[in-house]
Amino acid sequence: MLALCRDIYEVLILSFGQEFPEVDSPSISHQAFSVLVAAIGLASFALVLALVEQVVLEVIEENVRRGTRVFEAGHVLVLGWATSQRDLEVVWKTLEQLTHAYRNDGGATVVVLTQRPKLEMEALIK
Repeated sequence: MLALCRDIYEVLILSFGQEFPEVDSPSISHQAFSVLVAAIGLASFALVLALVEQVVLEVIEENVRRGTRVFEAGHVLVLGWATSQRDLEVVWKTLEQLTHAYRNDGGATVVVLTQRPKLEMEALIK
C-alpha cells in the first residue's frame, strides 16, 4: 500500500512540478497534505468549470426559448397562426412545398410566425 501511495505521489510531482516535498522526505504527513491539497484543487477547478458551463447553457436555452430576431435577408415568412391541429397541418404542408421549391437552390431560410412557443414549433417541425 505504501508503494502505491509513493507511486501516486511521484506522478503528482511529475504532473505539477517542484512544489511538492521530496519523495524521500521523512515526514509522510507533508506528502499526504500535498496530495490532499492537489486533489482539492483539482476538484474545486472541476466544480467551477461545471458551474460556468451550467450558467452558459441556461443563458443559451433562455435565448432559444425566447426566440430571436431574424437577421437574414431573403427569407420566406410563413404566417402560421395555428390554433388547431388542422392549422398546423396546413403550415406543415406549406413548409413541405417550400422545401421542394427551393431544393435545387440549396434551400432557403424559412421563418414561421406563430403564437406558439419557439421550442414547441421546432419540436413539431423536426
